[in-house]
Amino acid sequence: GLDWRSCPRGTYSRDSGLALSSECRQCDGGAYCSELNATATSGPCQAGYYCASAVQIRHPFVTNSSCDSVGDGDRCPVAHYCPANSSAPRPCEAGTYADVPGLESCVRCPAGFYCPARTEAFSLTPCAPGCFCPSGSAVS
Repeated sequence: GLDWRSCPRGTYSRDSGLALSSECRQCDGGAYCSELNATATSGPCQAGYYCASAVQIRHPFVTNSSCDSVGDGDRCPVAHYCPANSSAPRPCEAGTYADVPGLESCVRCPAGFYCPARTEAFSLTPCAPGCFCPSGSAVS
C-alpha cells in the first residue's frame, strides 16, 4: 500500500497524499503552525515575538532548558519591537527605546534624554548640559 506522510508541526501543505514530509511547506514568516497535517498556518505570531519560519507555537522563546525545537523564532530582543505577525524584530526608531525583551512597541524617550535609533537604555544618553530635550528626542 501507499505510505502517506503527514506534515510535521512547523509546516503545512494544501496538497494531500504527500510521499515525503520534505514536500510540506515551512510555516510562513509571521505565523506559526502547531498542528500535524496542517493545510494552513495556525495563526499570527504573538506580539512581542517573531516567527521567521517553521515556527510551531505562537510565542516562540528559546531558553537554555528548552529541549524541543520551536522553529526559527524567539522573543523580541532589546532595542527592537515585534508587533503581532512579525517575521523579524524591527529596530526601535530614533526617539524611542526598548530596555527589556519582548515588547510589542518601543517606548517614547523621556524628557531630559535623547534616544538614537536602536536605543537599549535611555539613561545612557542624557541631554547635553544647557540643552533641553523634550520627550521623544532623537538627538541632544
